[in-house]
Amino acid sequence: VKIDGKDEVIRLIGINTPETVDPRRSVECFGREASDKAKEILTGKKVFLEADPTQADRDKYGRILRYVFLEDGTNFNKLMIMEGFAFEYTYYIPYKYQSEFKEAEKKAREAKKGLWADDACILATPTSQTNSTTFNQVKTNQCQYPCNGPDRDCSDFQTQKQAQDFFNCCGFSPTYDPMNLDKDKDGKACELLP
Repeated sequence: VKIDGKDEVIRLIGINTPETVDPRRSVECFGREASDKAKEILTGKKVFLEADPTQADRDKYGRILRYVFLEDGTNFNKLMIMEGFAFEYTYYIPYKYQSEFKEAEKKAREAKKGLWADDACILATPTSQTNSTTFNQVKTNQCQYPCNGPDRDCSDFQTQKQAQDFFNCCGFSPTYDPMNLDKDKDGKACELLP
């Protein structure tokens, strides 16, 4: 956004979307769709920014932490969750709209909207042909459990390998872990399991 003639980057409080711009990672499942939707709604528009006294003013990257409201009063952060383009994200402490955002995610999951749809994410897996570089398309609903819910936790798995296989199959990552299986954000799910 432009504030008093200065360009500022906003980090939306209470939501996270699949990664699209991290140079260390490939584009994550539904990341492009989320990015495109945000651009469609926000590009060239006037918005109202709301700070939250429970959160810092800026994150560690210098981005301003805010809720974004459209001119018609719509909470953009919540809208992205409601439409399945983002999931609820609590950084450390509860924030002003946390219960609303959690309920919005629950409804989006139940309605299988956006990234919660059964066929939202297609993962590439190597074919079994020797010396082949071709890939088969595998839907995430062929993973051990449905990737879009119900929510799983580490107690649902007997071994770390089972948890990791599910984590990888669903396209989860340290920045996109809607079931919170990778608590320390290092890419390893349920590390305390045998």
